[in-house]
Formats: sequence, structure tokens, C-alpha cells
Amino acid sequence: SIVSRMPFARVALSFLIAFCVMFASPAARAQTEADKGTARDLFFAGHAALTAKDYKTALDKFERSHKLYPAPTALLGYARALRGLGKWVESREAYNTTKRWKLAADAPEAFSKAVAEATQEGAALAKRIPSVVITVVGGIAAKVMINGVVVPAAALGVKRRANPGAAKITAVAEGFAPFETTVTLVEGENKDVSVTLAKTNDAAKVPPKPKTAAPTG
Repeated sequence: SIVSRMPFARVALSFLIAFCVMFASPAARAQTEADKGTARDLFFAGHAALTAKDYKTALDKFERSHKLYPAPTALLGYARALRGLGKWVESREAYNTTKRWKLAADAPEAFSKAVAEATQEGAALAKRIPSVVITVVGGIAAKVMINGVVVPAAALGVKRRANPGAAKITAVAEGFAPFETTVTLVEGENKDVSVTLAKTNDAAKVPPKPKTAAPTG
């Protein structure tokens, strides 16, 4: 990753400066002292975890630091942690949120730098994210999912970004047998998947109970 290629001292200094500037701003002064202290600890814990490539911990720390004191610096760390976890689609969105951060005229340099780095890293990541085009043959109204997440009908038949690795694609529709397949999504590539649904066998259905003859006599 970009962070891992940077010398440790340089990264640590960058985060230290960013943090000090964050909490010297008027917005930070409006927070309670307890909030600021907690956010500070979370911010540094996130940085340490990111440096150690403990992305899951880094994600949690940066997210909570950002909630206590919203800042592009913490959000940038959050985006990098998602990228490290292989959640590239989510990471790209976090990068986009960071790059769209509205900077005040007197915004600290650390904020401006975070926005610039998010713009650069997000653009680079976007080129690497694989995509998949799922087409339901015959235009059947089916419920399609990727790894358990529903794909909106409007997103079928067009490129849809997805995280790299194994993707389990399922589809169900009334009157048809369930469909399931697993494909491997490779960095930078697009995969076409055709969903062909087979009608259920009427003969396999449970036959209706025979009518009972009316008593005579």
C-alpha cells in the first residue's frame, strides 16, 4: 500500500502534525475535553494499527475518532484501512467522501493534504477495482444477490463494481429453480455472468389430495 511504502518516521510525523492541527481548531475546541482526549487516543491507535497492517483494528479506531471529531485526516485513514481489508468498493467511496470535503479558507494544511492524497489514492484504486455484469436471461424478474447482498434490478445488465476475490451469485424467482454460481473477480477485470433460470418441474410438485367420494345410501 502507499502507506506501507512510506518510512515509518515520516508517516508518524504526518499523523502527529495532522492530529495537533485538528484539535487546535475552533471546531475541536467546541468538543468536550473528554471527547477530544478519546478522539486523540483513537486517532493514534488507528495510525499504529494501520502501520502494523492490522486493518480491522485501524478501521474501528479511525471510524470512532471521526465520529467524535469529523475530519478528513481520520476519514483518509478509514479509507486506507478498508483498502487494506480488500473492501475496495467501500474504500473508494470513503476516498470520494474525503476528496469532496469542503475546506474552509483557513483550513489547516493537514486537511488540504488529506484531501489531495484521497483524490490521488482514490483515482488509483478505482482503476484496480474489478466489475461484473449480471444478466438475467429472458428478462425474468429475479432477486439477484452477490455474496448475500441484493443487486437492484436497475443495476442488472450493466457494469457493477465489486470487491476482488470469490463472488457467490445467486438468483431466485417464483416458478423457477434457484440459481447459484461462484466466480473469481480479478483486479482490473470485468466478468460477464449470465443467469439462466430453469422452470420448476410441475410433475415434481405434490399432487392435490384426491376428493373424497360423497357417502351414499
